[in-house]
Amino acid sequence: TYNNIGSSLSGLDRHAEALEYHKRGLVVWKEVLGENHSLVAISYNNIGSSLNGLGKHIEALKYHQKALAIRKKVLRSNHPLIAASYNNIADSLGKLGRDEEGLEYHQKALEIHKVILGEKSDK
Repeated sequence: TYNNIGSSLSGLDRHAEALEYHKRGLVVWKEVLGENHSLVAISYNNIGSSLNGLGKHIEALKYHQKALAIRKKVLRSNHPLIAASYNNIADSLGKLGRDEEGLEYHQKALEIHKVILGEKSDK
C-alpha cells in the first residue's frame, strides 16, 4: 500500500518521497473510509512524521494534531495510539523550541501508559 511504501522510504531517510506516498494513501483512505477513521489518522500521523523529517515542524504539528483529533473520536480515551499522538505532538513542539508545551503532551502520554501498564511504565 501507499503508506507501507512511504514508511519504507522514511526508513531510508527519503522523506520527500515518503511524503508523497503518505499523501496518496490519505486520499485513498478518505475516499473509501471517510474522514473519521483510524486508518485516516495513521495517514495523518505518517505525513506529520515525514514533514518532521523534512524539517517542516509547524506543518508536521498540524498533521499530528489532526491524527489526535480523529483518534480521540474513534478510540477509547486510554488507547495507546492516543498516547503515541501525544508523544508525536510533543516531539514536534520540541523541535519548534516549545519544550514546556511538549512536556505537557509527554505527560499526557505517560498518564495513558500508566493506565495501560500500571506504575511499571514509570521505569
